Amino acid sequence: VKLAWNHHWPIEQALSPRQAFFAHGATVSKALAVGRLARQTVVYCPPGIPVLCHGERVQPHHLPFLPDQLAVVL
Repeated sequence: VKLAWNHHWPIEQALSPRQAFFAHGATVSKALAVGRLARQTVVYCPPGIPVLCHGERVQPHHLPFLPDQLAVVL
């Protein structure tokens, strides 16, 4: 995976973290998660910087950094 630190990737926060956490959801494969809203935060340590946060819309550029399964809002 080539990391492009100089790229700006837009973040679409469609729900507040609280709304996303308590929303009805399911676990889907990362390929099916594109376009849906995340119900979980994905963080890798190190460096501990979130790749995806609760309520954020999953974009194609997230895919290389996501686990195989992801909790999303239905």
